[in-house]
Amino acid sequence: MIPTYFKAFGRRFFFVIGFAILLHSNLIFAEDVNFDGDWEGIIVTPGRADSEVKISVKGGAFAQYYKRNGEWNRMQSRNPYYKKFADILLVGWINQSNVWTENQMFSLSYMAPDRVKLVWTRHVTNRKEGKVDVWNHRGEGELVRKGGMGASPLGSSILGKTYEIQRLGTDKQDAFVDGGWRNGLECIEVKFAVAPDMKSKDMMLKAYFYDSAGELIYELDTPSQISDSNQETSTIPMNIDAGEKYTVFFAIPTRFHRGSKKWKRAVVVLGDRQQVVAKVYPKDEVSKFSFPEKGLLKLDGKK
Repeated sequence: MIPTYFKAFGRRFFFVIGFAILLHSNLIFAEDVNFDGDWEGIIVTPGRADSEVKISVKGGAFAQYYKRNGEWNRMQSRNPYYKKFADILLVGWINQSNVWTENQMFSLSYMAPDRVKLVWTRHVTNRKEGKVDVWNHRGEGELVRKGGMGASPLGSSILGKTYEIQRLGTDKQDAFVDGGWRNGLECIEVKFAVAPDMKSKDMMLKAYFYDSAGELIYELDTPSQISDSNQETSTIPMNIDAGEKYTVFFAIPTRFHRGSKKWKRAVVVLGDRQQVVAKVYPKDEVSKFSFPEKGLLKLDGKK
């Protein structure tokens, strides 16, 4: 026999109780979601080529990576943001120059311990001579967690070295040069790392260009702004993480590609006011070239 007070509530009582229990269990599940790790996958964007992306998450921080020539490269951007609520993680960054403002946002929705649904938005405003051009791209996909929870390449070690230029080469990029964007401009590509965490304002990263006679013809005090497929880069991120690999570009104006001012060698200098390291591209002896920071040069582990 069903007690009288149960009859009074009827089925609605059990429905309400059951719904409350289900809601409570879902909230507990959502609160326990852990996004730490490396998430990799493909972003599908209508009308554009698919792009590979990696989002590394660890302890309330994130890093975005994109692929170039089969290697993951960390996105260099300022003003990152991070917000986790229940089973959704919202990360991204916003950046600007004197002519554009850009926001990229990644919304990760937890589906399983090794899988998230990703929604990506890139929103850009360009301003020039009183005209405003606003455009955006949107994409989505699924990311898979690699290496288990907690794995993350947010930092590695370059033991025994304060600064390290790991690679120099050339590449063609869309770059902001001489007050405007130039398509397919030849650039010096620099991959570097530092041992201590530091602010970009405390670090110098310069490029000097020389002609065939070894005379200085052009110099850049900071890396160039580059538009790379779905990724808009700034010069150097505001915060430099110890051991992390960063890739930047020094764009070479077309006037230095020909004639008497054609560039032959480039010297890239990385360091601070106490010490620097330097490398030449194409490969040559640093000692052959003159540049202001040469007296701070660190060679063979000694200054």
